[in-house]
Amino acid sequence: ESLSLLEQLVQIDSSDIRYLSEAAACCSELGEYRKARQYCIMSLNIQPGNPYLLLQAADAYYREKNYHEASQYYLRAYGNDPDFYLARQLARSYENLGLADTAVFYYRAALEMNPADYSSTYRLANIYKGKEEYMPGILLTDSYLEIDSNNIEMLKLNAFLCFLDEDFQKAQKGFERCLALGDTSEFLNKYLGYSYFKTDAYGEAKTFLEKAWLEDTLNADLCYI
Repeated sequence: ESLSLLEQLVQIDSSDIRYLSEAAACCSELGEYRKARQYCIMSLNIQPGNPYLLLQAADAYYREKNYHEASQYYLRAYGNDPDFYLARQLARSYENLGLADTAVFYYRAALEMNPADYSSTYRLANIYKGKEEYMPGILLTDSYLEIDSNNIEMLKLNAFLCFLDEDFQKAQKGFERCLALGDTSEFLNKYLGYSYFKTDAYGEAKTFLEKAWLEDTLNADLCYI
């Protein structure tokens, strides 16, 4: 209903930024991102440097999964005001574009502004994992766990990075912590079992590897171990 009235107002006066911006916001709420983007562009044609309008256009492109265009508008807004939200959105846009190094730069910038941001920490650590740069990922997740030591997903990622870095004792402790917090997933059973195996604790390894194997009886590597 709001959008219908706003569209009538836009028809009466298409130069009013307020009407265009509100219409774009309504379209976004309704999931009509292409239409939202069109209203944003109309607004920016009137006020090209308006930071709020740049952000609104960037968000519309991002929700439409047009990450290239989204990044261009986020960059313009970031040049005026390099805040946490813009840094994080730039990082996510570049991550979705497969530009890992640029994504790392902006995730780092975002985390300097808000070290407690779980999502940015987790996604950045996974980028490091994909690049096989395990130690930066370990240090990053270690820092987050100083803030929230009971976050199971972060603990599990930290332990897995340690496992990949062949620090099997630290990996084992991390997975044991996840177990104590109630994680009984196949992933935990498998890699806790692998960690015990790597530290010659074969009895403990057998217990957890058998649990994992019952969940995935066609896993040749698991069967072999």
